[in-house]
Amino acid sequence: MELTAILYLTNRCNLFCDHCDMSSGNPLPNELSTPEILALATKLKEQGIEKISLSGGEPVQHKDFFKIAQSFIDKGFKVSVITNATFSEAYYKKFLDVKFDKIYISLDGLENTHNLFRRSGLSYKRVMNFLQFLSLNSTLETAAQRSLLDISVITCVNSHSINDLEGLHEELLNYRISEWLLRPVEMLGRAKEHPELFLSDSDKKLLEAFLKKNFHEASENVENRVVQLSLNENMSEIRLNAKPSLYSRPENLLEIMANGEFRSLRQSA
Repeated sequence: MELTAILYLTNRCNLFCDHCDMSSGNPLPNELSTPEILALATKLKEQGIEKISLSGGEPVQHKDFFKIAQSFIDKGFKVSVITNATFSEAYYKKFLDVKFDKIYISLDGLENTHNLFRRSGLSYKRVMNFLQFLSLNSTLETAAQRSLLDISVITCVNSHSINDLEGLHEELLNYRISEWLLRPVEMLGRAKEHPELFLSDSDKKLLEAFLKKNFHEASENVENRVVQLSLNENMSEIRLNAKPSLYSRPENLLEIMANGEFRSLRQSA
């Protein structure tokens, strides 16, 4: 099994979301410099890390985000990014130039719900514009192969967005995404200040019913399953029958905070 690290480049974020488990917004006073971040490559190799997810805060808010991503790729890591996608279109092509292993995009409901919890009236439209761009430009041409860009959507499910799941599912079928991960809100960070967001017992039943319906298969353990969907091989077809699944943290996970602290190492039994 591949070992994975989540590298929080910065705590800086251009949004101030109610459910943020990192309480992001302002950068930490002692965040690593770019040279210090790049120097982590050797240490991570020694730890046996093969995959790195760049996160934050909002990782694109780091002034050297693309430089850092490319450097880790050049050193042989599989690099993914977790982003709120609320940046200008000037960044779009850069995401194609850097050959990310996967791009995770946060989308927390339909327009009104998403914008409410992201505290931004423009966030939803910017996310959908970026999804459309990636979908239309998802074929990557190289000298050796023709492949598809791996695009994933992560939805933080809370007491309000639970009612958007059916509509959001229909909307996402219009884009070329490989998977849709549902992540119930956790009592961490800023979310602890908003207990009204946590799923009630009836909300959990709605979530379970939604998953069972859209998996199109019966399973007593459907809530604990994570399905890795294969990418659509038909280059002319953008729609993909993406099945939702619950987010599951990798069994082997090293978390590196923006100040360089190694927060935890989870290993499978």
